[in-house]
Amino acid sequence: MTIMVRMLLLGIALAGASVANAGKPGAGGGTTTSPGGHIVANPNDYYLQANLTLFTTEDVNGATRTYPAGTQWYQVPNVEKLRAELAAGIYSGADRAAKAKVVEGYDIMNKTYEKIGMARTDGKPPLFKGKLMNCSTCHAQAGTVPNAWPFTRTYSLFGDRALQTDPVHEGEVYAPLGYWRDTTTVNRDCGINCAGQGHIPVGSDEMLALNSWVRAVTDGIYSGEGILLPELKLKVNNTKIPGARNPVFSRVLGDATFKANVAGGKLSYDRACASCHGRDGLGKWSDRDGYTVPPVAGPGSHTKAGGPYMAPVLAAFIQRQMPLSRPGSLSEQDALNIATYLTDLPRDSRWWEAYYYDHNPCGRPAYLPLDVGVVPSGFPFTAAQVKYGPWKPINDWLKSTGPYAPGGSAYGQGCAASNYRLDPKLPEDFDYGFHDVTGTFTNPGVYAQPQAR
Repeated sequence: MTIMVRMLLLGIALAGASVANAGKPGAGGGTTTSPGGHIVANPNDYYLQANLTLFTTEDVNGATRTYPAGTQWYQVPNVEKLRAELAAGIYSGADRAAKAKVVEGYDIMNKTYEKIGMARTDGKPPLFKGKLMNCSTCHAQAGTVPNAWPFTRTYSLFGDRALQTDPVHEGEVYAPLGYWRDTTTVNRDCGINCAGQGHIPVGSDEMLALNSWVRAVTDGIYSGEGILLPELKLKVNNTKIPGARNPVFSRVLGDATFKANVAGGKLSYDRACASCHGRDGLGKWSDRDGYTVPPVAGPGSHTKAGGPYMAPVLAAFIQRQMPLSRPGSLSEQDALNIATYLTDLPRDSRWWEAYYYDHNPCGRPAYLPLDVGVVPSGFPFTAAQVKYGPWKPINDWLKSTGPYAPGGSAYGQGCAASNYRLDPKLPEDFDYGFHDVTGTFTNPGVYAQPQAR
């Protein structure tokens, strides 16, 4: 194919992509819709809302640089431009293969059921059985929307174990189970804890594709994309990436009276959420397209092993992003009420959740329901309070290293007085033991039984 013909084909493809994908994530610039998810990006979120001071190296005692409010810090990668270039045959060899992986990873995010679920049509076996949400249901617009569980922090925080000088103890520790994770194992764990029955194997083509997209979220595909402030890619500045995390409301751990009203949660859910997600929370399903509206309960939703099972974590997401027609319209109290109502609806479990915080019982979050993880010895609070609040007294007790003053004699000593902190039992590169698409995990014996109190 001559260069002129290739350029003609590319021009036609790009023109079609610009019309068909105007406003979509990956089409560049201010996105307005999201395939596979439906959360709308606010272009203003890609600009600093206040001055931001960052370290210029990984040395916390080193020099800093301050960027003024209004500075653009992020640009969504233009994956549709890349898709058009690939279709026009612009790339070849290893370069083409690497760029195709970026597009494949993006498509897995947005068309998960079609690409790796039971609707798969590429001749390869599905990696997940049963009903399956799109990854972008939670990681909106393929992980590029601030405050919607984005991937903007993933690569700079966790890195790639294969490229690290100490491939075991680099990345970050997964607090519930105490093993070290890199980008690959983060993607694997998210798929297992928050998706259907199955997993994305480490080293598989699908995992390589996901990793390629996650890295593109940070570095972009073309110049002038991804994270635009180089200092924000340093691990030392990771917590300063705007909207990279959705912190729980300050009142959750700061107000001893702040708690949920579950009855009010059902009323608020019925009023604000049920018209889309259904009265039963099971979403809307199509055998051809998968979930057209994601479930918030049942086997297709996140499991008890996932972070959203903690009501304050889910509430922060709901308050910022829901309902779709009026994001941000719910009060913190309404969002918390809805989230706690949702935690009472049926959902799947994973065997390893029983071992959460086995090595450090006092490290469990105050709002982690007691049917997940190891409960500290001498724990003086009810399961209802852990689930519905108030959480400040629980947090104070968990963090106390001596006599528990806030509760007086009613709560006795703090958590550390009668509990231990040990090295975790899990190997750094924990194998969940999933071997096929049966929905059965067969490796619980790899982990020791919960340790005696």
